Parts: sequence; structure tokens; C-alpha cells
Amino acid sequence: MTLESILTLTGLIAIIIGLYSNRGRPAYWFVTVAVVLYLAGVLTLPEVLTGLTNEGVVTLALLMIIAFLVQDSGLLEKPIEAMLNRANRNGAGFIGILAPVALVSGFLNNTPIVSMLVHPIRQWALDRGMAPSQFLMPLSYAAIVGGTLTLIGTSTNLVVFGLVKDMELDHSLHLLSPAWVGLPLTVLFLIYYWFARHRLPNRTPADTRSQTVTHFQIPARVTDAIAGQSVQDAQLRNLKHGYLYRLVRATDEVLEVDSQTRLHAGDQLVFLGAPQLVKELSHLKGVEFSNHDTLEGAEPTHLVEAVVPMGSSLIGKTAKEVGFRKRFGSVIVSIAHQTEQRFGKLGQYTLKAGDLLLLETQNDHKTRIAASDLMVLNRYHSGQPPQARRRSYLTLLAFPAMVLLGSALGFPLLDIALVFIALALLTGLARPNQLPKGIELELFAILVGALALARAVDKTGLADAVVSLLNGLPLTPLWALAAIFMLTWLMTELLTNNSAAALMLPFALPIGALYGLSVNQVAITVMIAASASFVTPFGYQTNLMVLSAGNYKPIDYVKFGLPLVVISAVTTVTIVYLLL
Repeated sequence: MTLESILTLTGLIAIIIGLYSNRGRPAYWFVTVAVVLYLAGVLTLPEVLTGLTNEGVVTLALLMIIAFLVQDSGLLEKPIEAMLNRANRNGAGFIGILAPVALVSGFLNNTPIVSMLVHPIRQWALDRGMAPSQFLMPLSYAAIVGGTLTLIGTSTNLVVFGLVKDMELDHSLHLLSPAWVGLPLTVLFLIYYWFARHRLPNRTPADTRSQTVTHFQIPARVTDAIAGQSVQDAQLRNLKHGYLYRLVRATDEVLEVDSQTRLHAGDQLVFLGAPQLVKELSHLKGVEFSNHDTLEGAEPTHLVEAVVPMGSSLIGKTAKEVGFRKRFGSVIVSIAHQTEQRFGKLGQYTLKAGDLLLLETQNDHKTRIAASDLMVLNRYHSGQPPQARRRSYLTLLAFPAMVLLGSALGFPLLDIALVFIALALLTGLARPNQLPKGIELELFAILVGALALARAVDKTGLADAVVSLLNGLPLTPLWALAAIFMLTWLMTELLTNNSAAALMLPFALPIGALYGLSVNQVAITVMIAASASFVTPFGYQTNLMVLSAGNYKPIDYVKFGLPLVVISAVTTVTIVYLLL
């Protein structure tokens, strides 16, 4: 090995250790290693920045903008509501939701698709006396397998496609190339769900109160009549139309409220609930507020559910340490961590990846919450005039048609995405100030660093040096495909899907060449394997989104997801070997 390849290998190991230990954001590790390789002379500046002009990365940026516009518009809320109303109480009826989710995920980034569906599906299940744990994990998996239907269904596919083009390899990949595997895999997943849904946990959260998007803050004051009593004794704990979630003492001290909190005369109480809460409070002694027959003085507010993602700067810190209220313009009402729910002393709780936060915030919360720190699940949408809404629906429906027709005519996906965004601006589906909000800078920093590292692996001959160790192994092409799949899948579960795809492809290509596999065969195997994150909640964003929302434990992913990994591996290797 040369000094350059040793430096590159050291950088790879540092990234794997850093990501696996969850110390610092993933982007920091990738960018830092890329910069070190540049300073060491392994890479030139254009090679370090190659990701900024990579066709796959730029296309991904545009597709993320499109997905954000769809999510932010609220156009899918009525179709989602109609689908849920048609689904019956039998779990098998949920296939009527999973199949469309998989199909839509083939054309829109699957992360925002799941983000839009977690809250309504969770509430739909609770309203019907069913456990959300029966539905949210399959939702995530449906979006994952659906993303393998096309090149644009998931960022992983575009990363692999961009790398293949960047390396100027001989290939024939196109929009529907992954569908050779993705379509059978989607059908097999739906069949698996039908027969294996009993393996899902039946776990209902302790708190099942309806969490609608808009509630009201209702301020009140404690009088002498209940001074010295606890919140429980004063009958302020189990209200029908809302709940007490904030108490401000005369010293301006904001207290965490639990059932045993002692009330003082003059304490300022803030209730969160529906308009009917005002009348309910008027029947309780010791609670005083002005004009109790109206909502005069009540401040409208919005409840937002958000998940702490992997790599968030909040992980390992308390809300008090990060100045949560000031930083995000929001107050934490409750926190769910896997199967646990917390309501008291939230400022002292150490946040973890996958935590589900219920936040009280104002209308402008979307501008204050960074996607890299919190993934917002339910959003407040302002309505569109009927005519503009119809125009927006037509524009939205035009997207898959444009993608299919444009690809059939040989237009690059990048050009198709640009034309659609221009059309969205002209029809009012999008406004210019919305476009930058759809781009996740954290993800693109990871991709730029990962592509630079992939270039270093190829340039220094590190991949060839590692592959030369396999020369003596008696592998057939079929077993070589299986090895590529399993190594990529393992990297995905240990790291993340995009990181695994970017880091594995430079090694997988020479392995494939050694055993007579084509670029298409290797690329599609890496695409599917990097998305087959079914046994941990941390390898794929959508799995993490549903972790606490569905009251799951990590072992639940293993029980339901491990057979899916086997199905994915066998299906991918067999089809790629025989048909591609």
C-alpha cells in the first residue's frame, strides 16, 4: 500500500468509528476527512468539491425541493384522510395504504412521505382503539421498498447513480433500472406483511389524548381557595378538554408541572386545550380568568410532533442546556422515548436519537426548526383558494407523468426536475422563498464528503489493494453478488444508507469486475442493499421517525425486519444474476 492509500484507509476507519459511536454530526466526519485528504495532497480541490457538480447530487437537491413543496402545500392531506377512512379495522385492510405509499415513494423522496403519514396514521389507530405499533413500522418499510422502484425514489439510488457517472463507467442505468428488483420486492413485502403482521407488537401508548394541530393557550391564576393544594387535589390533572402544562410563579420561575406540584396564590397557570376547556375550568374553584364564556385573551397555538434524528446537535444534551425555548421558539409539552412517555421535569431530560417531542409553537415554527436538529412530522398549513388548489393538484399529478415521459424520450432527470420546479412557480404551487427550505444542508455536506472519499479510494488504488486479497477465494459470480449485498447491508445498519452506498460502491465495483459482473449488476445490488435497513431503527431516517411514535423497542425491528432482509437478499441476488 502507498502512503496515500494508507491515509485514505485511516480516514475511512475514522468515519466508521465516529458514525458508529454517534459522536458529532455525520457531516463533520465526512467533511473533516475530505479536508485532511486535500491538505495531505491525496486529493486536489476540484476532486474534493466534485460532489457540488455531481449530477446525482444536484438532481437529489431538486427532488428534495419538490418533495418539500408537496409536503408543505398540504395537498396530500385529503387523499391521506380518504385512504385512512377506507381502511377497515382488520390489519389486512392496511395494505390499501401501504401499496399507494410504496408507489408514491418511487417518485418522491420517501422521508417526507413517511413524515406526512406518521401523525395521521397514529391518530387513526388510536381513534379506533388499535395500537399504532401495528402500523407504523410497516409504513416505514413500505416507503423503503417503494423507494427502490426508480432511480429517484430514494437518495441512495441517486448517490450510486451519481458515483457511476462521476467515475465515467460504462453503464446503461436509467429511471426504471431498479424496478427489475424493486417491483418484485414490493410485492413480496406486501405478501410478507399479510402473513406476518401478527409478529408486530401490540403496544398502545400510555397517553392517548387527541393531539390536533391547533389548540389554544388559556391563561389563568390561582386564588387563595386552592393555595397549598397539589395539582391533583385541585382537580387540575385529569381535564376532559385539555391539560395544564405550564406554571409561572410570582418570581417568574417556570415550573415543570406534575400531579404533586403545590400551588401558591397568584401562580400563573397556562392550560392547553380545545375551546370547551374554558367552560370546564369555570366550574372549578380557585381558578380565575377573565371572560370565561369566550376565548378572549386565549392565545392560538400549534402542536407539532418532531423526531430527534441521528447526528442532531441535541443528542446527549438537555433542553435547558441547549436553550430549547429560545432556540426553536417552542416549548416541549411531552417526550416519548421508545416505549416510555415523559411529562414532568422535561428540561432535565437528556435527549436521544429517535425521541418524539410534542412541541407547542407559533405559526412561524417552520422557519425556526432546522431539519438537521428536528424532523417535523405534522405541520400547520394555511389553506389555498379553491381555484389555486385545483391548479396545484394538476401540477402535482403532472410530475410522475413528466418523469416517465421525459425519461422515455431520453431527457436527463436533472432537466425534468428543473422544468417541474419552473412549472410549480408559474402555477403557484411554489414560491421562490420556499425553494431553499427543501434542501437539507447536513445531507449534502455528507454526500460531498462521501463522494470525495470515494474518489480517494479509487484514485489511490485502495479498492484494488483490498480486492486483491480476494483473489484466492473460490467465489462464483452469484456468491460475489451475495457478498456485495451483505457487506453493503451491514454498512447500512452500522452507519446510514447514503454513507453505506457512497463508501461501498468503490470497493464493490472492482469485486464485481474480478468475478465478471457488469457495472449495472453491481450498482443495482448496492442500491437495494443500502436501502434494506430493516433490523435497526438507526440505519434509515424513516425507521427512526416511527421508533417512539409507534412505542417500539429496537428488538421489534429485528423480529419483524430480519425475514425481510433475507427476502431482499435472495430476491436481489437471484434477479440481478439471472436477468441483468
